[in-house]
Amino acid sequence: GLVSPTGSLTAKDVKTLNEVAITADGRTIAAGGLDSTITLWDLATGRALRTIDRTGWVSALAFSPDGGLMASSSSSPGLLLVWDAATGRVKVNVRSGEFGANSLVYSPDGRTIAGANPGAKLFDAATGRTLATFDLGHSGVNAVAYSPDGKLIAVGVDGFYKKPPGNTVQLLDGRTLRKRGQLTGHTESVTGVAFSSDGKRLASSSADKTVRIWDVATRRSVRVIKAGGANVKDVKLSPDGSSVLGACNDRTVRIWNAATGALTATLVGHSQPVEKIVLTPDGRTVAGVGGSKPDGTVTLWKV
Repeated sequence: GLVSPTGSLTAKDVKTLNEVAITADGRTIAAGGLDSTITLWDLATGRALRTIDRTGWVSALAFSPDGGLMASSSSSPGLLLVWDAATGRVKVNVRSGEFGANSLVYSPDGRTIAGANPGAKLFDAATGRTLATFDLGHSGVNAVAYSPDGKLIAVGVDGFYKKPPGNTVQLLDGRTLRKRGQLTGHTESVTGVAFSSDGKRLASSSADKTVRIWDVATRRSVRVIKAGGANVKDVKLSPDGSSVLGACNDRTVRIWNAATGALTATLVGHSQPVEKIVLTPDGRTVAGVGGSKPDGTVTLWKV
């Protein structure tokens, strides 16, 4: 059925939000976008905790496992910044001539940060030093995710170069970024990747209007879910693995049964295409952002 928003978080004097992150305890949400600011809220109360300014165009956000630090990437200029989440002070500042990362994720132990764009990079979280790189040649990376045990990194590859590795999910070593496998089946750019909590399954979203679920051990697709003609921009798995969620460009978030592929709910009410989504640890609250037109809100749904 259709599920309407149960609330929203509004960033003061901000027109666009296209990146969102949540702490592992589900208490704090951060969002940023084209207005060069990051706003943090207390999710329980909806109260804005702080606004961090002069970040550059925010192209990616991620919290450290303990929630004490927050990494952001900026596209103008190319930056990787690590912030003290409580004070908004910069702890690490890495300048790069490359375009800012499309996606960032901390390793489960918090020691490294993986970033996507144009290939994949692994940074020391304490110093910002580059530890490893993965070059895709003609293709770029849209999304990155760590497996729960930290042994694998999944990256979703765009479709600029039509032959593999374009339109694939690359599985890389979590420490060296050496290639460990390739998931092939999508016919357009892979826009999102997410591991299940036990690391046995991986979900991917794509511009080919599908979500796929993969068996990580066998590298095989176990389910293809059609998104009803919508371009799926991001994907998440519920904490118990029973549901898969897709952020869609038709202003909805769709929820499917992971075992059967059946559509179980459609979250409506966001005013623009949904670019990114996060879930609380209990899987009961979904937060979404995105849109090519002004929309400075994080939309919240109870599911």
